[in-house]
Amino acid sequence: MIVVGLAAIAIAGLMSFAFGPRQAAVSRAACLIGSLGLATCRDELPVFEPVRLGEPRCRFLADLDAALPEVRTETVTLPSGLTLTTSRARSGDTVVQAGPPTTTDPPAVLEAEVRRSRYPAPGLEVPAHTEWLLPAGRDLQQLATALEDRHDQEVRSRSAMALFARLVHPVGGPALPPPTVRYSRLTLTTAPFPVGGEPPEAPVNKADWLRLDRSRPATAAFRTAGQQLSVTAPITGSVSGRPVAGAVSWSRDEAARLTSVLIMVVADGSLITDSSALPKSISVGYVGLPIQTEDERELAEQWLSGPAGFGLSTRELFGLAAPDAEDRLASWINRAATVTVLRYQGVAAATALGRASEEVRLLRRTEWADTRLVTVQQVAPRPDGTARVLVDDPECGWT
Repeated sequence: MIVVGLAAIAIAGLMSFAFGPRQAAVSRAACLIGSLGLATCRDELPVFEPVRLGEPRCRFLADLDAALPEVRTETVTLPSGLTLTTSRARSGDTVVQAGPPTTTDPPAVLEAEVRRSRYPAPGLEVPAHTEWLLPAGRDLQQLATALEDRHDQEVRSRSAMALFARLVHPVGGPALPPPTVRYSRLTLTTAPFPVGGEPPEAPVNKADWLRLDRSRPATAAFRTAGQQLSVTAPITGSVSGRPVAGAVSWSRDEAARLTSVLIMVVADGSLITDSSALPKSISVGYVGLPIQTEDERELAEQWLSGPAGFGLSTRELFGLAAPDAEDRLASWINRAATVTVLRYQGVAAATALGRASEEVRLLRRTEWADTRLVTVQQVAPRPDGTARVLVDDPECGWT
C-alpha cells in the first residue's frame, strides 16, 4: 500500500503538467493503481438517443425507401477512443460499425479465404467486413457498453496490478455480441443461380442493354437476423447508345427463396426518353422489383440463371411503351417495377457510380449533401399492362 500511495503522489504531480487527453490518460492510470486494477476507470458512455429521420421530401423518395431505405449516419467517439458509426432508417432499424470503414475487399469465403480480424481499439477484436444490425435500434446502448468493457478488460490486463486483479476478481472477459451482418466476395465465373430448363431470352439490342460486369467481383451480405442473403453484382451496358454502369442486387429469405430484385444504373444525361433536358446532369436510376407470387419467383430465377447471368434490354427497364404480352419478363417489369430516377448536377458520373454502388451493396442510402438534386422522376408500375407514364417532380429536389 505504501507503493501505491507513493505512485498516487507521483501521478498527482504529473497531473499539474498534463492537459486534455494526456491528463485523462494520467487520471485513468491513477485510478487503475488506486483500485488495484479492479475498476474500469473510464468516463461515462454517451447516451444513444434514437434520432429518427424526418419525413421523406416527397412521395417518390418515400416509395424508394421500400427498395433502398434512406438512413441518417452519425459517428460517436467513446471514452476509449473507439468510434461507432450508426446508420438509422426511418423504421428505427440501426446498423452499427466499429472503427473506421474497412477499405480492403471482403474475403472470398466460398473459396476458403479466411475472414481476418481487425482491431479498432486496443483489446477489441472484431471480424473484418462485419457490422451489427439492430432491429428498431434496440440494444444499441448495450452494444456500446460491451465494446467498451472489452477494451477495458485489455487495459486492466496490461496494468501493473493485473495479476492481483485476476486473483481477486477472476473473469473470462465481457461477452461481446457477435456481428449480425457479414460481407463476402463472390467471383462471377458461373451463373449465380442455375436452375433447370431454358431461361427466357433477353432481347439483343446494341444500343440498349445491360449485363453483368464479370471483370469485377460481386458481394454477398448475410444477415443472421432472419437468415437473409443479398448478392450485389456490378453491371455494365448502354442506353440509347451511351455507356452506363451500375449494380444489381437480389435478396433471398431463410428458405432461399428470392424476395426482391433492385437494379441501379448511372448515366450521363437522361435515362428516360421523355425526360426534360438538363445540362451537365447525372441520372441515377433505381428499379425496384418485389417478388410476390411463385410465378414471379420462378421467372426471376430463370432470368438470373442465364448463361451470362443477369441480362436484359434497358428499354424494358426505362421504356414507357406497353410491352409485348408474349414477353413474360418485360410484362412483369411493366406491371410490378417502380422506377425512380434522381437527377443531379455538380457531381461526376464516376463519383455518382461509386456512391450509388456502395449504397446498393450496403442496402441503405444517404442524402448527398455536397451535390444538387435537381429533380426526382418516377415511373409507377402498371398492373393492367398498359403504357407507363413518366412523372417529374422538381419540387422534390433542392438547390
